[in-house]
Amino acid sequence: MKIELILFDLDDTLMAFDIVSNEAWEKAADEFIKTNNINIKKNILLEKIHKTKKWYWGDPERHRIGRKNLNSTRREILKLALEKFNIETKALEDFADNYSNIHESLWYLFDDVAETLEKIKNMNIKIGAVTNGTSENQRSKMRRFDIEKYFDYVFVEGEVGYGKPDIKMYEYMLQTTKVENEKIIMVGDNLVWDIEPPNKLGIYTIWINKKGLKLEDYNIKPKKTINNISEIIELIK
Repeated sequence: MKIELILFDLDDTLMAFDIVSNEAWEKAADEFIKTNNINIKKNILLEKIHKTKKWYWGDPERHRIGRKNLNSTRREILKLALEKFNIETKALEDFADNYSNIHESLWYLFDDVAETLEKIKNMNIKIGAVTNGTSENQRSKMRRFDIEKYFDYVFVEGEVGYGKPDIKMYEYMLQTTKVENEKIIMVGDNLVWDIEPPNKLGIYTIWINKKGLKLEDYNIKPKKTINNISEIIELIK
């Protein structure tokens, strides 16, 4: 059956986001220690931050609320992580904000993304984005990397009112596009957000594994696993 619509997640599917987070924290920590003459070893500092981050983002409800304002949430995480060190609030807020700036400077579009989207458009297949986050943040990324022009549909949590993994996000997409489930492909890096819900709706799922995760660690089975976005072209010919 001919595919009519291919949906893509954005962060860590089409562009680097979480995968450059550790590098950004390393650089921000170096500047924080140097600027404030902090007598804390960087490895201890980062260990506290990553432990708190994992705890914070590990709760689905905190995640849902926290991603609505990432800058504010990062400030909160740093205050929680480093509360025992009696560091001034302003210094911690500057640390968090500097991380945000460094992190944004490290984002990049993955290889072959623009070329692959162009080829899909030339095959008369519609393209959509299904992404969490705010409208401003996600749409600005698409403009920054000049890929917004390829998308016929953009479903952003901040606009739709639902976020992945809520199946309502995908149900809204189906109602809006009016494309039959079996004629849609969903491509994403997050098994829980991008693969499990569309699986339940009979949508063909492709997992792009940029982080080297082990599929057997999850009870979620995508229809296909790829490592590079360009592999999609051979699948839909």
